[in-house]
Amino acid sequence: MAGIPLLLLPIQLEHFLTGVNIQKMGAGLVVHPEAPAKDYSTPLNRLLTEAEFGEHARMFAAKYAQQSQQQQVSKIADRCEELIASRRA
Repeated sequence: MAGIPLLLLPIQLEHFLTGVNIQKMGAGLVVHPEAPAKDYSTPLNRLLTEAEFGEHARMFAAKYAQQSQQQQVSKIADRCEELIASRRA
């Protein structure tokens, strides 16, 4: 949300999947948790030298600049309630 590209080092599946989505949008890079020899310097150098990562991170931040963390939590909770209600129907 700060418009800074991310180097993601996930240790759980959910974090890895989130990282893959961030990487797809061009706002960061993921170091695969099961890589036998993890390379941190190459992706870090890319994030520092390739301007596109910063541009995409800033675009994401600008898109959601008007949303507070509380608004995000509220939207997630509302969506969870919708899904639960639809399962009961």
